[in-house]
Amino acid sequence: MNTLARFVVVAALICAFPLGLQAAPEGWSVSVGVQARQVDVGFQIDAPSPVNARSLFSPRSSRGPGDVGVATSGTDFISYSDGTVGTNLDTAHDFDTSFTVNSASQVVFGSQPPGEDFATPGTVIFHSSGTTYEYDEHVATNPFSVDDNEVVVSPYIELRRTLCEQDGVFFDLAVSWTYLESEHGTGTPRNVLTQSVMESVTSERYTYIYDLPSSSGGAPSGFPPVYSNAGSNGVIYNADGYNAFGGFGPGDPHYVQNPRTYGSQRTSDRLVALLEAESSARLDVDAHVIPIILDARCEVKPGIMLGIGAGPTLNVISHDLHSQTDWYLNGSHIGSDRDSNSGTDFVVGATVRALLSVALSDDGTFCFEASGGYDWVPSQTVSAGPTQAEIDLSSWMGSIGFCKWF
Repeated sequence: MNTLARFVVVAALICAFPLGLQAAPEGWSVSVGVQARQVDVGFQIDAPSPVNARSLFSPRSSRGPGDVGVATSGTDFISYSDGTVGTNLDTAHDFDTSFTVNSASQVVFGSQPPGEDFATPGTVIFHSSGTTYEYDEHVATNPFSVDDNEVVVSPYIELRRTLCEQDGVFFDLAVSWTYLESEHGTGTPRNVLTQSVMESVTSERYTYIYDLPSSSGGAPSGFPPVYSNAGSNGVIYNADGYNAFGGFGPGDPHYVQNPRTYGSQRTSDRLVALLEAESSARLDVDAHVIPIILDARCEVKPGIMLGIGAGPTLNVISHDLHSQTDWYLNGSHIGSDRDSNSGTDFVVGATVRALLSVALSDDGTFCFEASGGYDWVPSQTVSAGPTQAEIDLSSWMGSIGFCKWF
C-alpha cells in the first residue's frame, strides 16, 4: 500500500470516530515529525580502455625458416638474392655472393659434408628449419547497469502561517525542512573487460635437393660449393635463385640442375595472457529539502481538518561517488584504478500534498498530523572514471507528526 492510500485509510477511520474537540485553529504553527520517501540511483559502469596487454608478457622471437645460414640464431631474417650462403656470414654484405654463416653448425648439410671436394657430379641435400611465433589479441567489453533504491526515514520541521479564511476555508503558507541520507552501491564487482592474447606457434622444416653440374677436374671456378677446408665454404640453398643471379642455363657448367624443395609445418595455439577488469561503485547522497506550500484546509468534522496544497521545493543535494576497477592477469590481482567525485547541486522541484489534522487538545491548538503526496525533483547525473550515477529524489512521500498552534 502506497503512502497516499495509507493516508486515505487513516482519514476514513478518524472521520468515522470523531474526537469531538474544538478545531480550525489559525495563526502561526510549528510541526515536527518524521517523513519517509524513496531515493533511486541508477548506475552505469562502462568498460575501461584496453591496456597494452603485450607488455605483460615476453613475446618469443621467431627463428627461421628460409633464413638460410642463420636459421638457428634467432636474429633477423635475411634474403639472399644470389641463392647461396657460406660459413662466415658478414651480415653487412646483404645481397653479396660472398655470404657466409657464423659457424658451420648453423648450416645442416646433407650427404656431402664441408671440406669435401666434388670431382664428379653428385647430389646435395640441405635442411632448413625454424619456428614462427604470432600473437593475436582479443578484447571483449561488458558494461553493465544497476538500479538501487532505498526508503529513507528522516526528521522534518514545518512553520505554517494562516493567510486568510473564507467561508470556513483556511488558506495557509507552509515552509518545511527535512534532511535525508542514503547509501547506494552496485554490489559485488562485475567483469567489464576481458583481454586475451593467443600465441600461434608454427614449426616448419624445409628440405632442398639439387644436382651438381657435370665438370671434369673438380667443381667450376667460382662455384659456391667449393669445400677446400681452407676457403669460405658454402652451399646453394635456392637453386633457382642461384641460376637466375648468375645467368646460368642448361649446359652451363655452373648450372644447378633439377632443384627440388619439400616443406612441412605444424601450428599450435595457446593462451599466454588473460587480462580481466572488474568494477564496482558506491554512492552516498545527502539532501536538504525545503518545500514552500500554499494550501487550503477546512474542517470536515469537529476537531478534524483536511487540506490540500502544492508549491515548489528547494533541494540541496550532495553526493560522494567512488568507483573502483580491479585488474587481474591470469587470475592474479595486479592493480586497481580508483576514481571519486563529490559535490553539491541546487535543484528546484515541485510538490503536491494532502494533509489530515486531528486536534488532541480541548482548545484545538495541539494536533496530530499526517500527510502524503508526491515530490518531483529533476534527476542529477554525476560521474567518476568509467562510472555514471543518476540520482532521482522524485518519490511518493508520507509523514506523521505533531503540530502546535500559537
